[in-house]
Amino acid sequence: MNKSILYFLCIVCFVLALPQHVYSQNFWTQTAPYPFDAGAVVPSFIITVTKEGHYLAGTGDGAGIYRSTNQGQSWVQSAGTSWYSHCVSYAISEKGTIFAGMNRLVDAKDSSWVLASTNGGANFSKLSFPNIRIVRLYAGKQGRLFAATDKGVYRSTDEGSTWAKSSTGLPNTIVNDIIEHSSGMYAAMEGEGVYISLDGGINWKDADAGIYLQFTRDLAILPDGSLACATQYGAFRSKDGKDWSIFFGNGTDQLPMQTVFGSGSSLYVGLNGSAGYVSNDDGITWAQLLTGFKSTVVNAFAIDSSGKVLTATNTGIFKQANDQFGLLALSTPSIEFPETNQGSKAKETCIRSEEHTSELQSRV
Repeated sequence: MNKSILYFLCIVCFVLALPQHVYSQNFWTQTAPYPFDAGAVVPSFIITVTKEGHYLAGTGDGAGIYRSTNQGQSWVQSAGTSWYSHCVSYAISEKGTIFAGMNRLVDAKDSSWVLASTNGGANFSKLSFPNIRIVRLYAGKQGRLFAATDKGVYRSTDEGSTWAKSSTGLPNTIVNDIIEHSSGMYAAMEGEGVYISLDGGINWKDADAGIYLQFTRDLAILPDGSLACATQYGAFRSKDGKDWSIFFGNGTDQLPMQTVFGSGSSLYVGLNGSAGYVSNDDGITWAQLLTGFKSTVVNAFAIDSSGKVLTATNTGIFKQANDQFGLLALSTPSIEFPETNQGSKAKETCIRSEEHTSELQSRV
């Protein structure tokens, strides 16, 4: 038998013999390029999947919104979304209406507006919105729509037709994200941590419960129902919005966190300059997303109708590949290790969460 084939089979047998938490399916492929200015690299700020299973990518460099009806094999610009604008956020209401937060720099000043689509993102129309910078949109229950902005939280009770400021109790700073959890509604504040509202986003109070999360950039609901937030010192989570624990980073060293996400038994974090990381053992060990990636900036995650995780990066949209095979580093603070993918070699780094202190020998 050919030695290279024998060597490969030995590696496969070794991987299959390892416990689940020691290996990771962690390979990625890039979706088709956008049909925008041939040869240009268009950054993607946000990605979402419609109820019909279509991809919607929010782009920068004035490219607007692009839609794919074939899981990223091709893209078409959604009608009514260009205007040399950037799409920074999506929200999908209970009725299926898709809202998009748009930004554009005009005369050195931010100009923002909200678009809405009722046909799966094929066409968008402009809604009324105050001319302030939108950071994130969130669609709540009973037709309520929220906008996190650089001037506080704005709230609509009629699916974006009218808006009113809803920031009582919030500090005077940028709101980076807003989300609804079983324990209340939460707002991620620039430099001020996390705030909670118990009356549907009308009144707010500090929710840090002794942990000063400071520059909180992104919020998410993890598969186990806990609330997660990405901060400048790592990723934290809480079951009730009162008691928080860290699951990525050490809470002391600064990290360029962009986003946090969970799907199935996996946790993901996206960073600016360090790509992303995945954990298959509830945050005990983390492997860097490198294989197939062409970007070091991960802005957002989503999951498509087939269960594949999508990432919006500064070089486009990536999705989990079908031919996945790879190793996760062992449960020690910093290990580099080789992995094999169709004959090529690469290296990944494992980061061990400070929340867990057990040694490798006690787990395998």
